[in-house]
Amino acid sequence: MSAARQTSFGLARSMELMNALPGGRRVLMTILGMSAMLNVLLLSGSIFMLMVYDEVLPAHSVPSLIGLVVMLVIAFGFQAALEHLRHRVAHASAEIFD
Repeated sequence: MSAARQTSFGLARSMELMNALPGGRRVLMTILGMSAMLNVLLLSGSIFMLMVYDEVLPAHSVPSLIGLVVMLVIAFGFQAALEHLRHRVAHASAEIFD
């Protein structure tokens, strides 16, 4: 019988599950941190549109628009790289767990 204890949300925490993946807590925290950063990066498109409508259009500022587009491309590139890295870490840990 597995040793399980109740958590604050009523879910059972199995120590077998926690011990199955070497460094499992560290891997899960890494994936959680990457997911949190990705959630912030997902706001970049909305922030871009907000800045365009609030700053660029009223002032007819082409240099501001170019700067915002460059920052958006950098944010999307970082988002894609982080998503790829998170996928690889999750896939590798799933193979170890399996």
